[in-house]
Amino acid sequence: MNLRRHVISMVSVSLDSGSSYSCSDLYPTTNNNIVVGLNGALQKRFILPNKQGLVPGNVHRATHVDFGVGGKGQDVAIALQCLLGRGRLSDNDKTNDDDDNDDNDDNDADATTTTTSSSNNIRLVQFIGTDSAGETVHNLLKDRLGENTMEFTVRSSSKMRTCTSIISADETTELVEPSGSITSDELEELFSVLPSKRDSQIECGKNGTARSLCIMGTMPPGCPEDTYARIYTQIAGPNTVCVVDSLAGTRPLLQTVSKMGHGNEKIGNAGPLLFKINASELCKLAGTSKSNSETGGITVSELTNAIEGFLTEHLISLNNNDSSTGVIGLAITDGKHDAYFVSIRNNNSQEEQASSLPSFRVFKLPVPNLDDESSRTLYPIGAGDAVAAGTIGAWTSLTANDVTATSSSSFPSVIPEESLASLVNFVESILDRCSKGSFELTTVQAQAVAAFAFGLACGSASCLQEQNSVLDASDANTLFQAIILYPPEIISNTR
Repeated sequence: MNLRRHVISMVSVSLDSGSSYSCSDLYPTTNNNIVVGLNGALQKRFILPNKQGLVPGNVHRATHVDFGVGGKGQDVAIALQCLLGRGRLSDNDKTNDDDDNDDNDDNDADATTTTTSSSNNIRLVQFIGTDSAGETVHNLLKDRLGENTMEFTVRSSSKMRTCTSIISADETTELVEPSGSITSDELEELFSVLPSKRDSQIECGKNGTARSLCIMGTMPPGCPEDTYARIYTQIAGPNTVCVVDSLAGTRPLLQTVSKMGHGNEKIGNAGPLLFKINASELCKLAGTSKSNSETGGITVSELTNAIEGFLTEHLISLNNNDSSTGVIGLAITDGKHDAYFVSIRNNNSQEEQASSLPSFRVFKLPVPNLDDESSRTLYPIGAGDAVAAGTIGAWTSLTANDVTATSSSSFPSVIPEESLASLVNFVESILDRCSKGSFELTTVQAQAVAAFAFGLACGSASCLQEQNSVLDASDANTLFQAIILYPPEIISNTR
């Protein structure tokens, strides 16, 4: 398997060496990495024979069917656990079906001990139904991630949906069932079990703000549009890095982050936020067109139009103070095609202030090409969630590295140390190029660029494993090492 075969094309990023934020005494930060996945699912994988495609109207016989955990937030937690494992997957992790509930052998016991201990800092905010599908998902997550991860889980009375992936050698078709409704009492129960930074101020750091926050996917019926905004307000602070991969509740969430980015006595201060979205969703959200299909690549002109449409739609929520807090950029994926990072900055000059849009720059990042002559089956379901997991894990680790360098406080890395060392060097090389240019971007944005590149490596690594968002940390590091060999370049600049 040649993991280093890539279509690598990148453009030059130049970033200034703005200072990164440090921990705040007012909002003490816990070591929790919180993942919000309100709309979980039981994942069913229907595997077709090799080289057989899905033909509408035909009868298809699977080689095998297995069950596992679905839902974007749940996928992120599993991918983070793989990174926290600090090494290669065991053969047991790679080959055993998720629904194998037989008595564990010695290898299974060892795997459970390792994954549970390495997941102590992951917390899943989620609803899980009390029906049989919900019980299966709950037990799978508890066994893999441990009891601590389930601390912010609310068991709802509604049924848990099942998502079915029909997987052939060259494509995957996904069937998504509707979700059950959440009651108002269940919603308030969720907020009652979440930590509160307000309590931490009153009770001398009882809870503290989250170290990182990842908000993923849709919300089940019964959750108001401002649910994500409320969650962010309650658990995020100036030291919390945040990745959002959701179209649900976008406007109230970004407006809340903007208010906190400007400083707000009632709801506190915001940390930096990166909005992750795929190119097709960005076009839909912005009301622009994309000439190619869902799986086809976006053109640069279509991308620019979509970015401008998004910024127009959410202009009120993107006026940050210093481009280091609030919404600092967009991370745009486009399937197997090149990805893009959009840095958003303030309009500081008189000319820029006359513009109706914030200034932005677009950078192209490579996506590893996993095609080879072996015609092996790839498993893309959950790859985008692995991108989010790798991004938030790398970004969190970079900021923790800053804290360690400037104070006696320290947080452990969320990703393997060998990958972190490469990330630090990658950020330094970006900032060095910045010093030779005239771009006014911050260190926080440079760290986000590097973190997103690592996330892309994680997404590709997850395609090599059958289970959703499961990845081998060694594969991710190998892919990342190939990506960072090439210097980035800018492809679009709006001033």
